[in-house]
Amino acid sequence: MGLPENIVLDGYTLIEQHEIDHEFLINGSPLTAATPVLFALSIGGMLLVAASFFLRGTRRFITGLLGAVLTLTKLWWMPIALAQQFNDSQVFGYTLKYYPQYWPVASIIVVGIALIGLISAFFFRR
Repeated sequence: MGLPENIVLDGYTLIEQHEIDHEFLINGSPLTAATPVLFALSIGGMLLVAASFFLRGTRRFITGLLGAVLTLTKLWWMPIALAQQFNDSQVFGYTLKYYPQYWPVASIIVVGIALIGLISAFFFRR
């Protein structure tokens, strides 16, 4: 799929749209340390997902769910941050759709780990 070669955002030129795409490159993939706080939150989420397999009951549920949410930190942070930066709500949808396509392997890894956390939280409660 990749990034669009024609204009997708109403009211934007192709150059302005590529400025948004450039932000994807500046901020890096969901697994990069280019944004240290988001990287730390994502790693913390992954550790919580792993820890959830060793817990039982409510602790397992909370740890797995919190781990899944934190693992996806950069995937939900990017659309919000760019929508505020460009002051346009349609940038939110554009980023939500195209940011994971810009970094497909890292996005699949992060989503997979989050799904494992959700499985741990909801399906293995004892």
